[in-house]
Amino acid sequence: MFRSRQKFGISMMSQYANVTNPAIMKFMAATFGWMFMGLLCTALSAYIVLSSSELTNMVVKSFTLVIILQFAIVIILGFAFNKLSVTAARGLFIFYSLLTGVTLSIFALIFTPYSIITALIITAVIFGVMSLYGYTTKEDLSKFRSLLMMGLIFIVVASLVNIFLHSPMLYYVVSYLGVIVFTALIGYDVNRIKYMAIQSQYSDAVSLKKLAIFGALQLYLDFINLFIFLLQIFGRRN
Repeated sequence: MFRSRQKFGISMMSQYANVTNPAIMKFMAATFGWMFMGLLCTALSAYIVLSSSELTNMVVKSFTLVIILQFAIVIILGFAFNKLSVTAARGLFIFYSLLTGVTLSIFALIFTPYSIITALIITAVIFGVMSLYGYTTKEDLSKFRSLLMMGLIFIVVASLVNIFLHSPMLYYVVSYLGVIVFTALIGYDVNRIKYMAIQSQYSDAVSLKKLAIFGALQLYLDFINLFIFLLQIFGRRN
């Protein structure tokens, strides 16, 4: 659930801009396009793993290694972003999406198909509503950054602690808080990406392409984490 929050020298703008500006809409379309491409890659890799019992067993045995590799990729994208080429940034994002599908395939062994589909539909609805709000609101949501980061840090720390405690109560506290925090982060991130587009609409094409990948990664992580927490709350286990 690691999330990079580096600003890349882009500060928030408090003024509201015309969201129908063609340059802004083009940037947002590219960002959402890459985000959905990532989700498709995730679904594809999960399907491939589940279609083979040998692959499934391999994933179960190397699950920790895959998780570590995912963390490493997000760290690289977060902190070495400015040094990466557009091709490298896109490649790492797609590779990360494929790895996420590999890890999420394990959930299909734990939860019923109905639970997974239900959680996915709810996630998609919440994502759509909060994305629309984040894009159209006249309010600068960056003022909620500190509160959201505090919630995110608590989720990470509490999740690590509960690995040793195995507390059902803490499990559900983290899950419900996770739904709240990542629902809010969707609106926050879309709002932030919009202001990135406003400030960068006259930048060079390479910078815009890289920023679109960065924005796609943030939204992708919001979607995946929200899905996982909803599944943990409402999912029925096999």
